[in-house]
Amino acid sequence: MKICLLFVLTVFLFLSCKETVNKKIESKPETILKVSVPDLLNGCYEMIISGDTAFMKIVQNNDFLTGTLIYKRKGKDSNKGNVILTKINNRAEGYYTFQSEGKTSVRQMVFKIEKNSFAEGYGDIEMKKDTAIFKYSHALNFEEKHVFNHVICK
Repeated sequence: MKICLLFVLTVFLFLSCKETVNKKIESKPETILKVSVPDLLNGCYEMIISGDTAFMKIVQNNDFLTGTLIYKRKGKDSNKGNVILTKINNRAEGYYTFQSEGKTSVRQMVFKIEKNSFAEGYGDIEMKKDTAIFKYSHALNFEEKHVFNHVICK
């Protein structure tokens, strides 16, 4: 149910952004629009901590980032799922819907964006219904020693 809701929300946001751009272009066709090109975050990113690895593939559409994320933990269960994030200044915030041990779970994700990397945020977590969220999202720590570095997609 949550996956469907997240998918519908993403499609709605994507289409609403597209309509706004079309209206601006149609309203003043004689004006040359100056569009600033954001730093594109498209691509693959990998994080390695000892025997644990994580791989993320991101597609950017304006301020929305969507993609897949896989955590492979040595000696523990791995998980795989989808991320839907919104880029706000130098942060990407949203949710990770993933499968682990045959169960679907959702948790809030916050990343600090550097030039070619993402530093994952961590802090105290609480459960709201079936979603893990940060208690204090304004006071997160970021894993800056072990970031998701940009890599060539395989």
